[in-house]
Amino acid sequence: MIWQEVYGNWILVPPRPIAVVHFLGGAFVATAPQLTYRSLLEFLAEQGYIVVATPFVNTFDHTTIANRAMRNFNLALDYLLNEVVQMRYLPVYGMGHSDGV
Repeated sequence: MIWQEVYGNWILVPPRPIAVVHFLGGAFVATAPQLTYRSLLEFLAEQGYIVVATPFVNTFDHTTIANRAMRNFNLALDYLLNEVVQMRYLPVYGMGHSDGV
């Protein structure tokens, strides 16, 4: 599997996906979750989960961070379900570390 950038998110798509995991990283490594959490995220993809890792720049404006992360994720999810896996629905799980929770 190869990481792809879609609407500012980093995505891994397994051959037969069973669900989507939206991942947000910790405050100090949030700008590159596909690198700093690579082993964990690639393990999840090997288990059949589509991984959507959304980078963000940490500030004290947590509301803006959350709104941007959700908007980017929703754009990526729409693209994935309609253009990549062509499925109407997959369960979606959120996962994070530190500020990502």
